[in-house]
Amino acid sequence: VSYTFITSSLERYIQRANLNFSHELSPALQETIAVIAFQPYSSGHKPQEAKHLTVLSLAATMASMIQVGFGRILVVGYERGDAGFAQEAFSTLANDNSIESTSNSALMIQIGNTEVGYVSSSKEEVASKITP
Repeated sequence: VSYTFITSSLERYIQRANLNFSHELSPALQETIAVIAFQPYSSGHKPQEAKHLTVLSLAATMASMIQVGFGRILVVGYERGDAGFAQEAFSTLANDNSIESTSNSALMIQIGNTEVGYVSSSKEEVASKITP
């Protein structure tokens, strides 16, 4: 399967997503926070393609969650630069290229009925809270 086929399929999916639906939302989902542990794709040969695929796959994942009715989506990044991927994915979903993070560690916006946000953490910080 080619890169072009995958990215064009993701772009069509995102464009067709109904992110401003008005049907009755499930109270359980509206109060639920979906957490996406984020890791970008990498490619030593084609870094721009990896970046584009990362942004589109993150945006498509969030579009699915928004359409189902999740009230909040939180993307958690661990690496320097992950905030930029999240920012681009949010802009793609909101059709708004003016979305800018005020810091490299946090970003929060509203898309349709869903709050979407990004926070930065470190693998060490997460491991220290899980390990007794």
